[in-house]
Amino acid sequence: YSLERLEEMSKLYEEHKQQYRPEFRGPVFLKEHEMYAFVLQQGYKGVPILPCQLSKAETKAGWVNTRCYACVSENGIEIMSLESTFDILGSTNSQAFLSVGEVLEMYCENYGSARGVSETVTQIGLYYLPVLTNEEAEEFTAKPIWFVYGNVERYTDQGLSITRRTTAYDAVTGEKLAW
Repeated sequence: YSLERLEEMSKLYEEHKQQYRPEFRGPVFLKEHEMYAFVLQQGYKGVPILPCQLSKAETKAGWVNTRCYACVSENGIEIMSLESTFDILGSTNSQAFLSVGEVLEMYCENYGSARGVSETVTQIGLYYLPVLTNEEAEEFTAKPIWFVYGNVERYTDQGLSITRRTTAYDAVTGEKLAW
């Protein structure tokens, strides 16, 4: 909130505090304070870009804060923030991407069923991973990858244990990526 908005809320609280329990302390949120919050994600060619980047040597990924959000009320935009974006240059690999079915088959081959273990895929998504190509100019190319998110359930002497698993695959070659 802006300082003016906080002062306005404080004034409203003082005006309306007798309507509330005496032990209540803090700002009062009234109908005029209602807002919609929008969180945006950068995309490239219609596919979301992951909020991380791969080094030029493609050896490690580092997370980058790329949040973009806005809060809008009947008065207009109250809060807006854009922390950073990626400047994607050139064209990406024009080869066809692997299908969801092909990716799931690879996932099942990598993590075949083991006794006492149950694997559930909870989400699968296609993303572009920014690859840093020019550090001085902060230029990137985009590498298409499939992310598979799953839960691994194991039954032990202590009971059920659930672990989350995230696996990344190159969307063109199918190579499993270290993540």
